[in-house]
Amino acid sequence: MDRYFTSYYIVQHFLDHGLTAFGTVFAHRRDVPACLRKAARRDFLPDITLISYVPRKKSNVLLMTSCDAK
Repeated sequence: MDRYFTSYYIVQHFLDHGLTAFGTVFAHRRDVPACLRKAARRDFLPDITLISYVPRKKSNVLLMTSCDAK
């Protein structure tokens, strides 16, 4: 998915309809925890995983997936 359209609510909607989703997320979205915006960490929701990946200094990529939820 494109990062413009990826959000917790859309991934949850896909999951409710039996689909999985994987995509990058904008860090400024409301549903992104503040602890993930600057560091390389991960957060587990009941059915969605959010991962912060730092490939190089001052570059942060947030990934959201529902692939391993079932």
